[in-house]
Amino acid sequence: MSLARRALLPVMLLAGILSGCLSQDLPPRPGVPTDQERLVERSTLALQAFRVDANFRQLPLYVQNAWAVVVIPDTLKAGFIAGAEYGSGLMMIRNVQTGGWHEPVFINLYGGSFGLQFGGKTSDLVFTVMNENSVRKILANQMKLGADASVTVGQRGGGIGAGTTLNLGEDLYVFARSQGLFGGFALDGTALTTRHDWNAAYYGRVVTTDEITQGGVVSNPASRRLQDELGAFDTMR
Repeated sequence: MSLARRALLPVMLLAGILSGCLSQDLPPRPGVPTDQERLVERSTLALQAFRVDANFRQLPLYVQNAWAVVVIPDTLKAGFIAGAEYGSGLMMIRNVQTGGWHEPVFINLYGGSFGLQFGGKTSDLVFTVMNENSVRKILANQMKLGADASVTVGQRGGGIGAGTTLNLGEDLYVFARSQGLFGGFALDGTALTTRHDWNAAYYGRVVTTDEITQGGVVSNPASRRLQDELGAFDTMR
């Protein structure tokens, strides 16, 4: 086991406790949305909330320049002495041929820190992934923010237009809509990992991330609204 993976084990154990509070995988029932479909719907609603929020008028410019977008709705961050952060989400990768967006790849976010802290909050997070190398690291479960990729908080507020220029030199940018109180906001040490079991459940068979990101190999009609909502950012000026 690599040093990086051993370092993540305490974080993942603590985050696993949080994840049990957020959701439980249950057998699908006829006519009832699956856990994966509910996450797709929550992610769609989170994107819509970002799109109409005047505090995030710069976000479309980041999306328009991104290789991929990660959406993690209802991220839970809690702590007492030891802090942890956990969220289930998805990543949408841009189709370089059409400019549209491929089907979602399901992912987890794990983070942790130690120190004197207390409180809790939930946040909707959107990461814009600005280069292909960072996309590949996430798909290969080799992405630890601050160590494997640079990340910073994206610009908020202000207008957008043809004259607007942004510094897009980081690997990832993060935007957060938060509820609740928590002392501090840190991303270093946060890991993004692929959820292969959820990918298989959503697409009805064991599927590789390459198959998901190759147009037409697999699909799920539940993704349509999500793809349309993300595509709406590409048309904003």
